[in-house]
Amino acid sequence: MSKNQSNQELMKMVVAHLDRIESKVDKLDGRMDSSEKIAIKQESNLEAHMRRSDLLEQSQGELKEAVKPILKAYTVAWGITKIFLAVSVCVGIIVGIIKIIEFI
Repeated sequence: MSKNQSNQELMKMVVAHLDRIESKVDKLDGRMDSSEKIAIKQESNLEAHMRRSDLLEQSQGELKEAVKPILKAYTVAWGITKIFLAVSVCVGIIVGIIKIIEFI
């Protein structure tokens, strides 16, 4: 085999390897493009989720402010009920004592 043929075969092998490397790089490039598309979609979804979360937090704050007067009224009504119950128990005890004294 002559030196020229050997060089040509070597060049063919190098070209074949370079072609394989190039095809693998192209595949990797395709995968990178796909990954970038997925990342862009995920970023978009994240932005939408963050916007919804902010709106939810804002609406919860507004709801808490709207409920405060109702809670105050409930607290006052519950306090009045407790006082009424305490007075009723005391009156019941007093009436019971009076009935016992009258019976004796």
